[in-house]
This record gives sequence, C-alpha cells and structure tokens, in this order.
Amino acid sequence: MTSVPQADSGQRFKATGLQAASSRPDISILVPAKDEAENLPLFMEQASAAFASAPQRYEIIVIDDGSVDDSWNVLQQLAAQYPFLRPVRHGVRRGIADALRTGYLHSRGGILVFYPADLQYKPEDIPRLVAPIIADESDIVAGYKDGKYEKAFVSGAK
Repeated sequence: MTSVPQADSGQRFKATGLQAASSRPDISILVPAKDEAENLPLFMEQASAAFASAPQRYEIIVIDDGSVDDSWNVLQQLAAQYPFLRPVRHGVRRGIADALRTGYLHSRGGILVFYPADLQYKPEDIPRLVAPIIADESDIVAGYKDGKYEKAFVSGAK
C-alpha cells in the first residue's frame, strides 16, 4: 500500500484557505459522485465558503464514477471556477471503494476526508471534523448525522 508523504508540521499549515491545485494542500476531500450534476455546483459553492477563511489548504477531488448525466461537463466548468477542485473520471461505474482508491491516488494532502457529493452532509462541517487531527488529538475522526435526515437531493431518486 502506498502512503501519502507527510510534510513538516511547521510547514503544513502556513498558507490559508483555498489554494490553487498547484499548491500542496494540507487536506484532501475525496468526493465520489455518480450522476450528481444537480448537486455539484451547490456542493462546490458551500465548500468554497467553508474553506475560504480556514488556516489550512484544501483540495477537493471529485471522482465521477461512470455518471450518465452531465456530471463530467459540470465538473469541467466548476474546475475553471474553483482552482482547488481536481476532477477525476471513471469511464464506467466502478463503485465507491474504487472511487475512493482513485481519489486517494490523486490526493496530495496529509489528511484525507471522505465526503458524499449528494449534500447529505454540509461541507461547512469539514473544518470542525478535521480539527482534532490537526491539533494532534486524534489520528482518525468519524462523523455522523445528528437530527433529522434532510438531504437537499436524493441521488437516483425519481
């Protein structure tokens, strides 16, 4: 198994917020997406707002897992708007495990976050989710849905 190289902790958190894809990020958000063309613009808008004032550098890797809707074209347009977005594409559906593996292989951050594209969870929670890892209080963190289930869109629902 390949590991993500860790930067010196003194160097890891000096830049702030959103960085172009050419800068090494501190945190990589892995976002598997299948037929999420409707959700992706709002997801990216919310992510941009959530990370804008964060002291860490973020990148979002959206893995289009064989979508048959317009997800890939939407991702291309969004990548032009959000330089911290790195879209990756599976030509055919390979499943969530393979999508996460592909995201991992394309990631550059020292902290990895798995996040769904369907807006089941809000990107504004990500900085709080990774805070214990950044503070060296935890090696792994898991989140859970608290309260009522209110997804903005349900993937594949008609």
